[in-house]
Amino acid sequence: MDERDMRELLTGYFTEMTWAGGLTKEDIVAKLTGRDDALLNVVGHYVPEGTYPNGQAVMDVIPEQAWQDAQGDEWRGGAIGDTGGHFRDSPAARDS
Repeated sequence: MDERDMRELLTGYFTEMTWAGGLTKEDIVAKLTGRDDALLNVVGHYVPEGTYPNGQAVMDVIPEQAWQDAQGDEWRGGAIGDTGGHFRDSPAARDS
């Protein structure tokens, strides 16, 4: 699941919540528990304690790094093999 999908999913969960009077971080964590561990970790680690008037206010405090962390640090591209370059033999390599 990419970052955009994760944001949309969390926003969808927020639309299911009753925001009258605001929700605390604890309320949001309770609603997400058992639904999506990655989003639960984002809220748990990156949303400061407090009361939020709506889902957008919560989204506004989640840093970009949180979405990247939630996707993991594993390389998802293809394998990188020997590129066959000749840098070590070049004049630039000899200058260093």
